[in-house]
Amino acid sequence: MLGITRVNTVDWGEKMNRIQKKVIHSGLVMHHLETGTKGPKLVITANIHGDECIGFAVVVSLLERLPSLLKKGEVVLYPSLNPTGLRRMMRTYPEDGQDLNRLFPGDSQGSASQRHVHTIWSSIENYKPDLLFDLHTDSPLSIPYVILDRKISTTVSNTVLEEMEHLARHSGLTIVWEYRTPDYRRYKLEKSLSGTALNRLGIPSLTLEVGPRRFMDRDSITIATEAVLSMMSARGMLNEEYQSSHQPVEGIWYRGNGPVTHHAGVFVASVCAGDRVERNQLLGKVYSSTGVELEEIRSHFPALVLSLPAQCWVRELQSCSTLALEVRPEP
Repeated sequence: MLGITRVNTVDWGEKMNRIQKKVIHSGLVMHHLETGTKGPKLVITANIHGDECIGFAVVVSLLERLPSLLKKGEVVLYPSLNPTGLRRMMRTYPEDGQDLNRLFPGDSQGSASQRHVHTIWSSIENYKPDLLFDLHTDSPLSIPYVILDRKISTTVSNTVLEEMEHLARHSGLTIVWEYRTPDYRRYKLEKSLSGTALNRLGIPSLTLEVGPRRFMDRDSITIATEAVLSMMSARGMLNEEYQSSHQPVEGIWYRGNGPVTHHAGVFVASVCAGDRVERNQLLGKVYSSTGVELEEIRSHFPALVLSLPAQCWVRELQSCSTLALEVRPEP
């Protein structure tokens, strides 16, 4: 039993759709819009990392706009999957410090984080969705991009992967397939929300990485909202056609590991997010606090710079960039 109780119903008028707001448990809320016309069931989630708040504002924007736009299907929106983390501006779940997005589908008898994740997953699974969009943010020094998860289950059809790429192309965001399978498993991304939705439910699942952590940025909110509406439009869910005005970096990419530092110090970048770099190109230098150059950081391969560190001080063995390679591996 999820213990879901309906809190209120908002009627937006004769030509608009009805929103049902439901409390799943303390602080965890979802909003359900249904048209009564057969169509895709879409789940949109945000703020599973408590300090990534752009997605919260995107959900608020969608709640204002979708009642008059949605013409078929259903949409379930979760403004914050980590409301305690949001209040404390913590990436992890404050009760035990775990990353919720590496614990799906959760465990009803496990740790506090595992129980919380189990509640989220049970709620999502209960709606039998056809699509899932998970809203995240990256560094302030990043370009907007959409991640397509890695197929590791033999039950996932190639049609689902093709649908993911089709939707991503309509998002207006730079398209990035997830890490190759060994790194994907090493980072436990098969236990992320989108990874679990793809590999357990067999549905198209996309992760949007738009905007900075910890504060609201109006342009990022607009880009992410347009991306969601454009993908919904591509599935014929809206009564208007939408196409994102954002211009992505062309090509198909996949996430790779940037080079790591061998010294702690101040990282001064020589490139910007969105730059294409060649093998052995200088990405930046690490300096001591007294201004002494400690090392050069160079790319190991031709790549696209997706993001740079959010803080100038880097730790020893910290990656100084998120890079993407323009080679699409077999799904």
